[in-house]
Amino acid sequence: LSNFANDYGDGIRGTDKNKKGEQRMIASGRISPKKMKSAIVFLVFLTLISGICLLWLAFGKENIVYLIGFLCIGGGAVLSAIYYTMGKNPYGYKGWGDFFVFLFFGWVAVLGSYVLQTNAIDFLLFLPASAIGLLSTSVLNLNNLRDYETDLVANKRTMVSILSIPKAKIYHSLLVVLPFLFMVFYFIFSHQTQPSNFLFLTLLIPVLVHLKKVWTTVDLTLLDSELSKIGKLTFLFVLLSSLPLVI
Repeated sequence: LSNFANDYGDGIRGTDKNKKGEQRMIASGRISPKKMKSAIVFLVFLTLISGICLLWLAFGKENIVYLIGFLCIGGGAVLSAIYYTMGKNPYGYKGWGDFFVFLFFGWVAVLGSYVLQTNAIDFLLFLPASAIGLLSTSVLNLNNLRDYETDLVANKRTMVSILSIPKAKIYHSLLVVLPFLFMVFYFIFSHQTQPSNFLFLTLLIPVLVHLKKVWTTVDLTLLDSELSKIGKLTFLFVLLSSLPLVI
């Protein structure tokens, strides 16, 4: 839903018209705005139905407070996905995209998954939730670095345009390095310090390679290939930091 809404919002505004890198569906003419809008409506329907069923299975009427709370959070997630680039005043054009990605892909996703399965809250989990939120935000920031010039033309205000390129690269470095520190703190504070729990630290090597590419790249459109790498890195980070806990 988030990707489809983003494609639609940027597409009808012409933001993606001269964008380099991956082809966007509306901007490339592969899908009409009308069809994309219909797909968005269908995805909203599927999201709400599956979400309501999941919440009923997790909480039922026995935990009605959690149920109502998560319905509100879920509704907020749907609205956040839509109004990132859609609507008259999309928040993605005002520099708020990073915050909402961190919130929903980090705190809501990780803490929400835990509460759904346990019906309890562990505040120490804000550390791994923040780690995943930062890595998710790094994907958006890298995307905005690549699209810096076209976003400026389209008057799309992102953290990159707010900070400027050099500071945005520093910001990106923090987004991909701090998660490692947060996970180390999590394992220490939760008294789970067996060596296998720190296997994720081996990923610092590809992270440094990635950062070298980011810092040495002058033509920002060449960062397109790094997007998939940071996505895979996030996936491996999750596997290596969580599998030792369940094996």
